[in-house]
Amino acid sequence: MAVRWRIAILLAVITTINYIDRSVFGVVAPVVRGEFGIGDADYGLITSGFLLAYGIGQLISGPLIDRLGTKRASVLQPYSGAWRPSFMPWVADSGAFSR
Repeated sequence: MAVRWRIAILLAVITTINYIDRSVFGVVAPVVRGEFGIGDADYGLITSGFLLAYGIGQLISGPLIDRLGTKRASVLQPYSGAWRPSFMPWVADSGAFSR
């Protein structure tokens, strides 16, 4: 099998996993909302915040990848999420999950 077909199949699999991953929110929402006591308005804020952050990330990463090229951008990918764990203590301490 040619390298191009392997890459195309790999991209199709990754895209499928990405869409399945995002669709899980709707399936597990009733369980998570019941367990944490999240109301309709709070769940809407959480979902909107996720989509807003996702959209901003796409607006930033798209031109950056175009400017750097895919090879250099893929080297930086593991470091792009390295800052996220630093916000976890702040969110836990803010009382967001203390209902």
